[in-house]
Amino acid sequence: MPEPSTFAEKEVRPAEEAAATGPEEGLRLIEDAGTAVVTGLGRAQKEIADFVAERIRQDLESQVELMRCRTLDEVLDVQSRFVNRALDQYSAEATKLARIGAEMIGAPRH
Repeated sequence: MPEPSTFAEKEVRPAEEAAATGPEEGLRLIEDAGTAVVTGLGRAQKEIADFVAERIRQDLESQVELMRCRTLDEVLDVQSRFVNRALDQYSAEATKLARIGAEMIGAPRH
């Protein structure tokens, strides 16, 4: 049989092979998939909780910095740093969650 070329072909072939080996193997594969999903969801939940806790901490720090400001330039500087840091962190978090999701479904990492 030629080497599969698409993601769908790569996924169908192992499923066909599992079906040919009997129901026990199929059940084991389903159990393994379920375990991977539950593990991945747990990792994602922890990652999100950690991220939210850190963002709240940084939000509070920024509020304290804003209360100490004496000029409009200081306020603008604090706000600018806050927004830039938040954008960077949200982008990094989205990448982490995408990686966790890809690992859950067994997609190759890049």
